[in-house]
Amino acid sequence: MKKLKLYKIKQLYKNGDLRILGSKNIYGMWNSLVYKIYKGLEDLIYPVKKEYILCAANFYDDGKVHVHMPKNIKTGFVVCGMRHHNCIAIFALMVGFPYDENGLKLMRTEEQGFLTSNNRFVDREEGGRIAFAAKQTKKLIIRLHSEDLW
Repeated sequence: MKKLKLYKIKQLYKNGDLRILGSKNIYGMWNSLVYKIYKGLEDLIYPVKKEYILCAANFYDDGKVHVHMPKNIKTGFVVCGMRHHNCIAIFALMVGFPYDENGLKLMRTEEQGFLTSNNRFVDREEGGRIAFAAKQTKKLIIRLHSEDLW
């Protein structure tokens, strides 16, 4: 029998057309074997990536809907940076410093957290659990700080 390349096995598996690879008598056995080989190789080539922390982020709720925000943010906006003070500096540039009455009102809605690889804004507590599960920290941290990561 000819050697098959992984992409060909993958194509045949996805099409559900594995019967052409073996005789009809051993179809079930062959199908099972090819499936196990394919799934094993797929796991090596396309490992499932766990959610991990990308960067520090601050969430400000202005009550407005904005486009291109993390998927769990319905109203308000998220400012990202390497550290939380970078997010605050960007916010100050956006609203003007010193803050006027509207800037102070918006600043009081601030929630510090993190942006994840799944495009979610999470608070410091959930960020600690995600970072530990993704092996970004050596121990479980109750309230994650960006200094704990990098």
